[in-house]
Amino acid sequence: MTIRVAISPYRFALSTILTLFAVTWIVSAYVGTLQAAPTESAPVPAAQIPQPITDAINAPDRPAADKALDAGRKPDQIMAFYGIKPGMKVADIFAGGGYMTELISRIVGTSGTVYSQNGPFGEKYRMSG
Repeated sequence: MTIRVAISPYRFALSTILTLFAVTWIVSAYVGTLQAAPTESAPVPAAQIPQPITDAINAPDRPAADKALDAGRKPDQIMAFYGIKPGMKVADIFAGGGYMTELISRIVGTSGTVYSQNGPFGEKYRMSG
């Protein structure tokens, strides 16, 4: 009985030290992850969006369905980030329905070229009609 009482404080101290070590290790890993996380850059101010991009987005003959998607997709920010300009050659890989392809073609204009690529669509992704 006396041996058990004499060892018990050591077991408590050892378990406390191991627990503190584990908590410290977990917290330091979490903080390290937060520090290593990439930071999101601020959006390009509206005044710095190039005019050809603004003109393409605001074109009156753009499809209404595409205009309805603009708020969520932020095409002005994307095109400004990519640096799309008149006269460029641009490839839109996995173009989907062509939302971005159509805008890119408006921005690069007749002096530019746009390549649009889609692989074959599976049956469940094909549009009916």
